[in-house]
Amino acid sequence: MTDDDRDDDEALALEPGQRLFGVAEADALVPFLARTFDRLGEMRAELAELLEALAPLGVLPGQPLPPEMAAAPEVTGPVARVIAIDGEIRGILTELQETGVEVKSFEGLVDVRSRYDGRVVYLCWQRGEGAFTHWHELEGGYAGRQPILDRAAYHGSLLA
Repeated sequence: MTDDDRDDDEALALEPGQRLFGVAEADALVPFLARTFDRLGEMRAELAELLEALAPLGVLPGQPLPPEMAAAPEVTGPVARVIAIDGEIRGILTELQETGVEVKSFEGLVDVRSRYDGRVVYLCWQRGEGAFTHWHELEGGYAGRQPILDRAAYHGSLLA
């Protein structure tokens, strides 16, 4: 990173340690993102099955476990698995966040920040896409997606 880039980053008011991605850097994440969202999909499906099985027993998400059910074997195993899946999902989300990925949808919609034309924007990836092919303004959201026309116009850096 050059001194001019550091000055630009300071002018953009980025937080220390904020990761910016060039398109090639973002594209390098795609295999990892695809595997991660495949795994998240599997975990969400298992979670849905467990919650569906627990509902008739009076065990509902976000509700305290009824005392009479706390020791019931048909409840303790599935509840332990729900708790474990929740922890796994939280760990995956933390890992993505630490990588600089912002999850917008569990279905597989993510953004990473990039520098474009003197401002910070999002590069956008959706599950099933082979690369980051779109971008949008920070406030633009999915509806504001525009194709990336000049891959070299988007710059990345790891700021200290």
